[in-house]
Amino acid sequence: MSDFLRMQAERGGGTDWVFNEIFAHMQNDLAHQRKLKELSDNLPRLTEQDLAAAGETDSPCPICLTPFAAILAEEEMALAMDTPAHPVEQLGVTRFKDTCKHIFCRKDALSWMRQGRVTCPTCRRPFIELPNDAPVADGQQPPSAAPGADPGEHFVNSADLFMGAMENLRDMGIDPEAFFVQATRGARRQEDDREPEFSGMYS
Repeated sequence: MSDFLRMQAERGGGTDWVFNEIFAHMQNDLAHQRKLKELSDNLPRLTEQDLAAAGETDSPCPICLTPFAAILAEEEMALAMDTPAHPVEQLGVTRFKDTCKHIFCRKDALSWMRQGRVTCPTCRRPFIELPNDAPVADGQQPPSAAPGADPGEHFVNSADLFMGAMENLRDMGIDPEAFFVQATRGARRQEDDREPEFSGMYS
């Protein structure tokens, strides 16, 4: 697998650049997941008074269409039990308080977010800041693209390859970051091994 990944990177004409960009995407992905988890862990619990103040007492959840009043009643009953039928964090009603303020049952809101979605199901407004692509590091050039091609097209194709490989590694229980570190070191060792050969040719 590592030889295949290095071969694909080298075809672009810039192994280090591609690896660094992939690491940047990995870091953005991790930051994105942390933000999403932090938001889901801190979703507010709305009360009957909160719903009344928002004029939503008789409204249903836009996703499951269960009335909010029924969801609150279910939460109250479940919390009175020693062993609730559903996890406590999924009970009740919540809202995206820092952005659009749309209201949902907590179960559906958490399910939506755990699928990696970052926009409100109702208005599609992002409820977390999306990570930006990292800039190219100083002194490094992107891989050469075919004449007339979109300058970003080659990297997008390479990134798709690497991101797919990263998911496969996760599925196999392998830490992708550690794997790419080893692959990068292996590629650099090969380059270092080639240097004496080239120096001998021109000596």
